[in-house]
Amino acid sequence: MKRDCININGVILHSDRGVQYQNIANKNNIVISMGRTGVCYVNVVIESLHSLLKKGTIYNNKTIINSISRIPNTS
Repeated sequence: MKRDCININGVILHSDRGVQYQNIANKNNIVISMGRTGVCYVNVVIESLHSLLKKGTIYNNKTIINSISRIPNTS
């Protein structure tokens, strides 16, 4: 199976502290965003966003997709 080339330049991966994710991210020059060990509160915002993304893409919910597109870029 041929994979399409995707530009991942500047991608930020929010992950747990799994070594497999860290290794893949480092090999591909992906910035890793993760909280301190044992601090679950930093995941609340990103997990909510992941939920919205899933609902918007998997279920093709137009209202959610439009809401996500209006989230301001704070970087």
